[in-house]
Amino acid sequence: MSEKLKITIISPEKVLYQGNIEGATIPGSVAPFAVLPGHVNTVSKLDPGKLSILVDGQESNYLIDGGFVEVRDNQITALIDGAIEPSAIIFEKEQESLNSYFNKIITPEERDFVENQVQLHRFRMVNSIKK
Repeated sequence: MSEKLKITIISPEKVLYQGNIEGATIPGSVAPFAVLPGHVNTVSKLDPGKLSILVDGQESNYLIDGGFVEVRDNQITALIDGAIEPSAIIFEKEQESLNSYFNKIITPEERDFVENQVQLHRFRMVNSIKK
């Protein structure tokens, strides 16, 4: 049996993931870095971006808002400001909520501008997942 890492991903709301993994790619503040079994002990600030873990040959991704990570003795602890699993992103519900809110507070011209900015943000977010 090959050596595994243990990881705990914690947000202020809950433990997002805890278990054994084969490896992780972490958005460190200097640069993204990979963690495999036997990795040197490390503490790093996390930038917003994609945190990927490899579980039983399957990659799972989290979009994180930043935070801190510690790697020590094949144990990874990621304390993150917030995260979204890409599978949990439901654009239609977001759009309905935004439409309801926008109709109450802004003019049609302002609404068009904000909707364009939201679409651009979504495009960038989805493309960062694919990389």
